Amino acid sequence: MITLIHAAVERGVTFFDTAEVYGPLKNEELVGEALAPYREKVVIATKFG
Repeated sequence: MITLIHAAVERGVTFFDTAEVYGPLKNEELVGEALAPYREKVVIATKFG
């Protein structure tokens, strides 16, 4: 999945939306790890409640 996320960024995707409901904290950890090298180039949104 990290390779897929990197490919998305390289193709111009800059907005990623995540939420704990997609898997308790696992999705946020994966997205955070994958996007760390692109920190200044992307926006990450999340939901809680």
